[in-house]
Amino acid sequence: MDTKCALIFGATGGIGSSLCRAFKKRGIKLLLISRNRQKLNGLRDELDIHPSCTFEAETLTSQEELEKASEWLRRSEQKIDFAIHAAGLGIIKNATNISIDEWKNTIDLNVTSSFTFFQLT
Repeated sequence: MDTKCALIFGATGGIGSSLCRAFKKRGIKLLLISRNRQKLNGLRDELDIHPSCTFEAETLTSQEELEKASEWLRRSEQKIDFAIHAAGLGIIKNATNISIDEWKNTIDLNVTSSFTFFQLT
């Protein structure tokens, strides 16, 4: 039986890292994308993941960084069985107090980055 492979976009946040641990316990190979180098390295060490299976992006919302991540994924030549977009941002305040920039940043990370990345891959 072939080993399954999961791609976790936003691997080092609460949801992403929990999913990584759960998949690893089930013997699923992991490919991780994150913008936090320290957390990514810590998670990689904790779960004994080869460095070539991780990608650090400067940001998860720029077209250029998403293209780099997509190219990294293509070079890995891995068949992806599960692809999860776990990167996200929440604004906890009244809608009348949310600035346009906060709104755009939230939509860019929560929606547009997912659409763009998976479209590229």
